[in-house]
Amino acid sequence: MEGIQSFSANTYETRSKKPKSGVGSGLFNFVVTSLIPETIVSAILIKRMEKLNGSLTADEIVLIDKAVAKTIEQSGMKQKGLGIIEASAENTDEIKKIFERESELGIFKHLPKPIRKIRELLNKIVYVQLMEGQNACHANLQNKIIIPKNKLRAVLPHEMGHAMNSLLSKSSRILQKCRPLSWLTLPIGLIALFKNKKAEGEKPKNFIDKTTTFIKNHAPALVIASWLPEVAEEGLASIRGYKAVKEFITPDLAKKVMRANILGFISYVFMSAILAFAVHEASKGKDKAHQISLDKINK
Repeated sequence: MEGIQSFSANTYETRSKKPKSGVGSGLFNFVVTSLIPETIVSAILIKRMEKLNGSLTADEIVLIDKAVAKTIEQSGMKQKGLGIIEASAENTDEIKKIFERESELGIFKHLPKPIRKIRELLNKIVYVQLMEGQNACHANLQNKIIIPKNKLRAVLPHEMGHAMNSLLSKSSRILQKCRPLSWLTLPIGLIALFKNKKAEGEKPKNFIDKTTTFIKNHAPALVIASWLPEVAEEGLASIRGYKAVKEFITPDLAKKVMRANILGFISYVFMSAILAFAVHEASKGKDKAHQISLDKINK
């Protein structure tokens, strides 16, 4: 009897132990494979963009400004209320209000508070970059192009391209409205990180289990898919803006505008790719740590 009782106690003790989730390991993998490469590549792209824009002469800047102004006038975008604001120390309050307003409009106002807070944080980062002359943007919900004063003029046609997508074409406007789909990276990543990998031959228990299992197993591809509208819209904005100003500027300046477009496009392609890879590594790291813990318990 004592032997039987001892066996039962050990069995109960083994079953009562829970394996580690492995989430910590997965999260570590995500940080290492996303934040570090993204920080390095972003710094390189910003430096190259600054160097490119710093090479523009005063005459070239005037040419770009005139080409953009002429395109806005001839296309009817001026009549539709499109405005260009040069960000400087004199209008920081105006720029802040535009960014705050942008966070309050559109689909994001209907999303959960944590996502809205992340959106606000990202907008603040873009605001800081803009005021430091490292970024420009198109606030499409308020029909404004914001660019640092006397800086980044080579990207102005691209930002105008975003306005063209919004104001001149129904199909590209729909594409632009699909850009927030990239935020699906967040729930996809969380499911990949927290969902336990199915054992070989194990089948999902219900619809939710089946759905989350599918998301986990195909997380990298789903992340890429969620970013496609944003990447496509960025590329289309570059093409439209470049074609619109090309006839008004010199061939040499057109090459500089094209190089600026390429640098900007690379940043979006890299972001989508690195996030897909990081989600894959996070899921892989979590599963490995969880399995190691499970094997130790079952010994």
